Amino acid sequence: MDTESPTPSTEPTPAPEPTAVDQAEVQRIAAREKREGKSAREREILETTGAESIDEVLAAYTEYQEIQQAVTSEAEAANTAKAKAEADRDSWKSMFFDEKRSNALREGLRDASINTERIGSALKLADLSEIEVDTKTGAVSGVEDVVSAIRDESPEWFGETQKQAAPSAPDASSRPVMGEVVDPGTGRLRRAFGGG
Repeated sequence: MDTESPTPSTEPTPAPEPTAVDQAEVQRIAAREKREGKSAREREILETTGAESIDEVLAAYTEYQEIQQAVTSEAEAANTAKAKAEADRDSWKSMFFDEKRSNALREGLRDASINTERIGSALKLADLSEIEVDTKTGAVSGVEDVVSAIRDESPEWFGETQKQAAPSAPDASSRPVMGEVVDPGTGRLRRAFGGG
């Protein structure tokens, strides 16, 4: 006898057909779930915040946002003012150091015997950035190099200074003695001191 065993079918079994649900029923179910979900969330918010209504919660949140924005605006204004103050400080500091460099160069040029009428031109010619100022001590360095560069560039501006020698004390042997005529043109001193 031939018995054949049934072979399983490779075709999927069809899904049962959905039962027809009224559209109005779907809308009622969705509305109820939405209402119940919203109510549960509202209750949770009210319990957490201690407020009596959602309107109170929204009003408090709006007030919080306004305060946050005001604080942020004040902080930005403070930061802007701070940045301006720092820029002003840096500007004044830079001007001070530039003036310190300029004064040091003027002094160095005078020491190097520059014609004083040429100091202004020399300052324009000079590279002041080569003169360094210690920000902590105020000590200036590099003036000699800048003066040398100016001297190399325009040697005609420099000349030998004729320093006036301090008058020396007169020799004691050349002092007039009482009764001597100091000025030969007048005999008044001779007579005044009893010299005839």
